[in-house]
Amino acid sequence: MTNLTPATWKRIVRSYRSDCDLTPILLAPDGQRVMGEASPLDTLPLVIQARRHAIEESLRWGEPYVFLLAAGVISWAVALVDGQTLLGGACGGEVTCEDDRADVPAVAQHLAPWGSAHNRMRSYLQALPVWPQARIHTAADLLSETVYAAAPWKPTVWHKNRDNATQQRQIAEAIHQGKQVPNRNWPIAEERRLLLLLRAGDQNGARKHLNQLLAAMFLDSPRQAVLQARVLELLGYLIRVAIEDSPERVSLMTAHQQWIEQIIAARTFEGLSHVVRDALDAFLSEVAQQGLTRTNLHVRQALDYVNQHLTTSISLADVAQAAGISRFRLAHLLKATTGQTLLQHVKRLRTDEARRLLETTPLSCAAIASTLGFADQSHFTRHFRETAGITPAQYRRARRLTPA
Repeated sequence: MTNLTPATWKRIVRSYRSDCDLTPILLAPDGQRVMGEASPLDTLPLVIQARRHAIEESLRWGEPYVFLLAAGVISWAVALVDGQTLLGGACGGEVTCEDDRADVPAVAQHLAPWGSAHNRMRSYLQALPVWPQARIHTAADLLSETVYAAAPWKPTVWHKNRDNATQQRQIAEAIHQGKQVPNRNWPIAEERRLLLLLRAGDQNGARKHLNQLLAAMFLDSPRQAVLQARVLELLGYLIRVAIEDSPERVSLMTAHQQWIEQIIAARTFEGLSHVVRDALDAFLSEVAQQGLTRTNLHVRQALDYVNQHLTTSISLADVAQAAGISRFRLAHLLKATTGQTLLQHVKRLRTDEARRLLETTPLSCAAIASTLGFADQSHFTRHFRETAGITPAQYRRARRLTPA
């Protein structure tokens, strides 16, 4: 099983219970309880199967998995992984949802229909806490953080799967947005922006921009051979410019040959996307190993500050102070290194976050405007339309009408 000592598990339970007032249980890969307080749910085949499925889905997506045990009764689980090996799972408990109250008698009848088991189930369900949906997802994330902070594991495949899932979501979003743009053209100029982000050491920004480029490639032609050729051309461009900048980076040419083989071997667009993302990360690592200049360090500090303060007012003076240079020097470095001014960079990030909130939360446009630091809803709407081409309300309606 998990090779988790009882002492370590007790620390996890104490920490999680302190934060969430729930007691987690340790699960085997098949969903059976291994450690933790027993409940009437533990021996029910339906619950064991649901927990096993939750562990598998958590591993697949590289994140906690929230699932429905019965109408109005919600639980969540985290896959426990060391390297490439699935060790088991942790279940964070059960609650009833405030937005969809459980019919306790009906749920008890569904889970344990006969005799004393039904009575115990009914008493157990009636004692469950009632939570809003947002708190459930917060507790699921906290369970993941608590377990992996305490356990001695390196969840390599968990992180890999999370990166894959994040990439596919970003590509799907970019494809959807691209379909709404009339007379779209292949964004050749955007390749240079990707290089600028790499030079700045902005891995998250580079990854997201790469995914937008991959979406544009797919929209331009979904044929696998064409996609492979476009990816090879993109990597070749990055390596050529990098070597022109610093001839000592000739080692990139050897690595490029290896990526060529993997790109040619990719049989699906998803597999191709994973390969090119890994190549991008390796490229960034190679550039960093050649020596991070103070210019890149200042830019990275500035970008980190912006990411951490996206929901507050951001001024050039504040960012320059965080980076340890003058406003004028920072403005020059940002433009030269990323191809954008500070204002343009902040606008792009806030629009991306606004899209996420419009898609994944019920927050009103006014609430999103306030959350992201806009002066008012009118300012937010004007900014969003300038960047995305449509109003926030139109964007939300379009996403809701799009088939999953």
